[in-house]
Amino acid sequence: MRHANNRISNAKDHPFFVQVIPSERSESYNSAKEEREKDKLWYDKSLAIATAILAFFTFCLFLTTYCLARDSRKTSERQAKEMQNSICIAKEAADAAAAIADASNRTAETMEKTAETQLRAYLGVHSGGIDPIRSVNAGMRYKVYVEIANFGSTPAKKVTRAVNVTLASSTYDGPFDLEPEPGNWVIAPNGPHWTFVKEMDIAAADIEAINNKQKAIFFWGIATYEDVSGRSQKLGFRYRSGNQIFKLLGRNHVEPDGWILDPEKDGNYTT
Repeated sequence: MRHANNRISNAKDHPFFVQVIPSERSESYNSAKEEREKDKLWYDKSLAIATAILAFFTFCLFLTTYCLARDSRKTSERQAKEMQNSICIAKEAADAAAAIADASNRTAETMEKTAETQLRAYLGVHSGGIDPIRSVNAGMRYKVYVEIANFGSTPAKKVTRAVNVTLASSTYDGPFDLEPEPGNWVIAPNGPHWTFVKEMDIAAADIEAINNKQKAIFFWGIATYEDVSGRSQKLGFRYRSGNQIFKLLGRNHVEPDGWILDPEKDGNYTT
């Protein structure tokens, strides 16, 4: 018993250690594990770096895209504004061209009308009167006439006329009827006058009534014609007997010589 206790006591005083010697498999496994961990660490670092680089380039791409979009928007706005200005300028130019064309057309029309106005024929009354022709029974035969002239620059063509005369009260107001005469005359400018004439016999009592303004001789007519442009034109006239005319036959002797023609308020026109 003492011997056994001594053994036990000795074991407590002198403990022993067990050394575990790793096998070759355990060392290679640990070594491989360390290599895998190193590789994983390197991969993680590389991935982080690549991710950072990708993030950087992504940010740069975003920034570039943003700048391009902003510049593109500004460019688009500028181009739109420039386009609008161009459209406004083009519209103003078109309006100006249209105004110039319109002014040119009006000028051409004015020149054409001016040329027509300057070159066309103008018929008008040159002179007229009421002249005695000869004595008739208890009265006198008179010639009532007007002379028509062409005051224009070109001939009046296809001229027709209508004329009439009547003796009536000085307050006579119509009707003034006319019957056109057949004809196709030409009246040249600055040429011979064309006479519209009517003859009438007037009794002595009516002659006295005319001189007293109780009666009057009314004379009216129209002339139609074409000018150089082929346009239809017309001349209208209306007169009444005015003051009596006398002619001198000797130093102290005069006798009646008809009447002048005074234009009426209405019935005188020309186109």
